Amino acid sequence: MIALIPARNNSKSIVGKNLQKLGKKRLIDHTIDYAKSIPFFKQVILSTDIPVLLDEDLGIDKRHRKPEHATDEALMFNVVEDAISAYGLPDDEYLWLLQPTSPFRTKENAYEIRELLHAESPESLISVTDIGANHPNRTYTIKDKNLYPLRYTNFVNKQLLKPVYIRNGCFYVLKVGSFLKRKEFFMKPCIPYEMSAEQSVNIDSRLDLLLARALYDATHDKAW
Repeated sequence: MIALIPARNNSKSIVGKNLQKLGKKRLIDHTIDYAKSIPFFKQVILSTDIPVLLDEDLGIDKRHRKPEHATDEALMFNVVEDAISAYGLPDDEYLWLLQPTSPFRTKENAYEIRELLHAESPESLISVTDIGANHPNRTYTIKDKNLYPLRYTNFVNKQLLKPVYIRNGCFYVLKVGSFLKRKEFFMKPCIPYEMSAEQSVNIDSRLDLLLARALYDATHDKAW
């Protein structure tokens, strides 16, 4: 099993997003240290165009991301495909994509996912969280100054709503050969790995960063 950490330089939502501090460490360091702490990762690869990271000795393999793979329009598929090609990863290998912007992983998560992979042998696994109050059956759109529900349902209260999940960015696990053929992250059979709302804070905005820092400071005694 191989871990791939993508870290692009020019984030538009937060300047220097991957280098922002969470506690005493940068977001990127949290994810690198996490990957290095998982003994069954045979290799940890950082794909980046961030100069300071390319210059530092991080104790892992580094792939200098091509300029065309570091634009706002670049697809994560291309980043993953480039790393697979550069390191000659075998078709039957599981590649774990670990994004620095989802820093609240634990070792227990990794071991539970490994057990799922061994038991189910899926083509892919995606970590998710229950969306809770933001259920699609409670959403609306506005047209001609009027409010319209996106879904017409007869539910009486939230307890009757079926659970709906959203990917949380913590783990994407892909079988290399299938990924190269199908060129997508959701590949059937795809199994879920459910995580708590706390672990699912995904830093994409300044508000997300403030929330992550508050959560980190309040739970400093946890594994993260």
